[in-house]
Amino acid sequence: MKRACDSCIKRKLRCDGGHPCTRCQQAGVQECRFLKPVLKRGPKGSAAAKSNSATLNGYIALFEESLYAVWPIVDAACLSRRLDHADQDIEAYVLASALSAATASQLQLPVFGSNSKIDAAYLASQTVKGRSLYDYREEPSLDAIRTSFFLHVYHATLLKYHSSMIFLQEAIAFAKLLWVRFQEQQDGRREELDTLLTLLVSPPGHDDLSIDYPIHES
Repeated sequence: MKRACDSCIKRKLRCDGGHPCTRCQQAGVQECRFLKPVLKRGPKGSAAAKSNSATLNGYIALFEESLYAVWPIVDAACLSRRLDHADQDIEAYVLASALSAATASQLQLPVFGSNSKIDAAYLASQTVKGRSLYDYREEPSLDAIRTSFFLHVYHATLLKYHSSMIFLQEAIAFAKLLWVRFQEQQDGRREELDTLLTLLVSPPGHDDLSIDYPIHES
């Protein structure tokens, strides 16, 4: 069964499934990859995803209203749009779940919306479960950095400092790997990465944290 490559999924184009595919060859894409998993479809899964999506959008709106000024690292409107295609963009669902877990714990919300089962702990578990569907460590992304950071915030709020620091260090490791790649490829997303780097080097509540870090110089 043919499947779309990551680039065609991102650009919402029909892919012929070649290695490399015709679209990537025509666009001059250097690496045509097939890393993003396609989630199984079905009545039960679709209903659950739809229910979770509505709740996640609610948390995203709360984040934008109450916490974006502290952590300006996620475009709320863009993430909400990506959730409409979570069956092809698992990273969006994972990031939204982590963001929602951090938001729920920071604002001390036991539950949000009509589903009493979706609390901060459930959202954090969904993040970990979603990440198990793809190799996020071997192919780190800006979303992977954001997800690890929000898991850091969630665990810090619960006073689970060891887990919190592990996720923070994971986010830092991803940022270092991407910094080198972006420098080599002159990637236009370096500005986004710089914003994340600044937050990771001195996150709120960790003013004494000292990290040897290669900050991009413009």
